[in-house]
Amino acid sequence: MATVKLDRRFWNQRGGLVHEHRYSSIHRGLMLNPTLSLQHPALARLSFHLREDPGKALRDWDLWGPFFFVIFLGLTLSWSASIKKSKIFAVSFALLGIGAIVLTLNVLLLGGKIIFFQSLSLLGYCPFPLDIGALICLFKIHFIARMIVVFVTMFWSSWAAYPFISSAVTQKRKALALYPLLLMYVSVAFLIIATS
Repeated sequence: MATVKLDRRFWNQRGGLVHEHRYSSIHRGLMLNPTLSLQHPALARLSFHLREDPGKALRDWDLWGPFFFVIFLGLTLSWSASIKKSKIFAVSFALLGIGAIVLTLNVLLLGGKIIFFQSLSLLGYCPFPLDIGALICLFKIHFIARMIVVFVTMFWSSWAAYPFISSAVTQKRKALALYPLLLMYVSVAFLIIATS
């Protein structure tokens, strides 16, 4: 007969099973298995909202990850292009790099409360779904399937950036902060479709 070893975190002080709220159970499961939260975008989004301190994700920022994602998108788009590969790389790099700086300055000029490099980091990580979409489109799939993939990844990127940008500005200025963000992601999506 096989025995099952249970973790002590599932038992209360009297030796019985812990009775907890459903969301606490999901949160504990995601934290015990961090790869699970990366396998499904809804779970990754859920794990962010169930943190004890949501501001911790904003305080833990870096610029190496966004730099890698911008370079990866530029390389993927230049590999899929048939001509002028270096110009396509330069356009995609400039679009995301300068776009993130302009979006950050836009939020700051709208009276937003966000740190400059923190915002660059967040805006650099949010286009990761577009990197995935560009990589999928690299395989020369059907045009309709390519449009669907790019639309879904553009929506996912916008959905990932929405809480950070919208919480930085007041309710009256939220549309002014989000419109340029959506415009940048639509431009990147168009670039992905045009080069593949």
